[in-house]
Amino acid sequence: MDKKLIALQRRIYRWVTEEAAAFDEAAEGEESYVLGEDPKLYFFPVGELYDLSFFGEGFDDYPELPGVEIEEDAPQAAYCAFLDLICGRKEAERVYALTFDGPDEGANGMKLWDLSRMIRSGAVFSKLKHLRFRLRGAEAHNICVLTAEGEDEYRANGTMGALLRQMPALESLTIPSAPDRSFFEGGRHPLRRLTLQSGLDSGDFIRNLATCDRFPELEELDFTDLLRREEVDEACEAVTFEACRMLVEARRTLPALREITLRRTALDRAEREALRRLRPEVRVRFDGTTDEEGGLGE
Repeated sequence: MDKKLIALQRRIYRWVTEEAAAFDEAAEGEESYVLGEDPKLYFFPVGELYDLSFFGEGFDDYPELPGVEIEEDAPQAAYCAFLDLICGRKEAERVYALTFDGPDEGANGMKLWDLSRMIRSGAVFSKLKHLRFRLRGAEAHNICVLTAEGEDEYRANGTMGALLRQMPALESLTIPSAPDRSFFEGGRHPLRRLTLQSGLDSGDFIRNLATCDRFPELEELDFTDLLRREEVDEACEAVTFEACRMLVEARRTLPALREITLRRTALDRAEREALRRLRPEVRVRFDGTTDEEGGLGE
C-alpha cells in the first residue's frame, strides 16, 4: 500500500506544479501562484495499518466514473483518486484512521463532502477506528455538509447510516453536519466518542440519540447547535431543554455515557444547572451559550 500512496502523492504533486506553472505563465510576472490550499495527501504507518489524511475539495460530480477518467485539472480529481484508492478491498482493510480537511470554499455558502463514491464501492473498513472531518470554525464562510446521491445534495441522504455499515469497528467520529435518521437504524455499533456540529439543521439529533439503543458503548458526546442561525431556514429550531433532559437521563439506551459537551445552545442558566444535576455520573458541560452567562462549565 505504501507504493500506491506514494504514487498518488506524486500524481497530486505533478498536478499542482503543472497548474502553478500554467498560472505563472499566464500571469506574465504580474503575480505568482500561491501554494497552500492545493490538494495534499499524508499517511503514517500504524503497525501494519495506516493513518491517512486528505486535504482538498470534497465534491464529486461523477461518482459512477473511475477517478482515472476524471480530468487531471478538475478540482475534485485528487479527492476522487484518493477515494478510489482507499476503497479497494485490500486497501480498505488496512485503514486505521481517516481525516478529511479542505479549504473554506464552496457554492451558495455550502461546502460539500460527497461520499457517494465511497458508499457505491461497498468497501468495508473493518479496522477503521477513527473518522474525522474538519469542523467548521466560527470564522468560516461556508456551512459544511456530508452528503451522498439523493434528491437534495445539501442534505445527508443517508450518508452516515451507510458509512456506519461500512465501518463496523469505528470508535470515534467527528463530523461537521448532523446525520439523518439512518444513523440511528441498524444493529449495535461500538462507537465511543462522537463530535458533531448541526450544519444546516440538527435534525432533532439529540432526541433521536437519546431514544436510540444502537450505541451502548458511547462515552462522550460533543454537540454544537447551529453556529449562525441567520444562515439557516427559519424553521430550524434550537435544541430544546426537554431533548437535552432526555439525553442526560438515557440510562437504558446510553449506559456508558460519561461526558456531554453542548455548544451554542439557547439554554438559560437555570436549565443548564438542572441538566448538571440529573445524572451524577455524567459530566455535563456548556460552551458558547447564547446568553451572557455562557461559557464552559465544570
